Amino acid sequence: MEIDSSVLLTTIAVLVAFCLFTFNKDPAKRLPYAASERKWDEVKGLVTKNNLRDADLDHKESYKNDWTALMTAAYYGKIDLVEMLVERGAALNLKSKTGYTALYIARGNHREIATYLRGKGATERGE
Repeated sequence: MEIDSSVLLTTIAVLVAFCLFTFNKDPAKRLPYAASERKWDEVKGLVTKNNLRDADLDHKESYKNDWTALMTAAYYGKIDLVEMLVERGAALNLKSKTGYTALYIARGNHREIATYLRGKGATERGE
């Protein structure tokens, strides 16, 4: 039986990401994975209980879009999380591996978030 190497590599990558998310005890590194899984209460808890600020908020998940928690919250229209992350110092202009910023992600479907991010100095082109 022959196994397609691209399928095998994808499977391994997903399993590694799952293990990192499940077993990672560092709250800052868990944050983007919790956001990518839309576990909003966990995101709020990780940020507030661990007093995450600044660079701690800018970790990216690596198995989906390479997004920060801010990008994911902007995508899903979670204005309360966007505001919390920005007020605690999340970087506004980080780019995903495809070049998207939180503002670029929000501008199409979540104008309130896009307006908020622009008011805080975010750009669509990023850093």
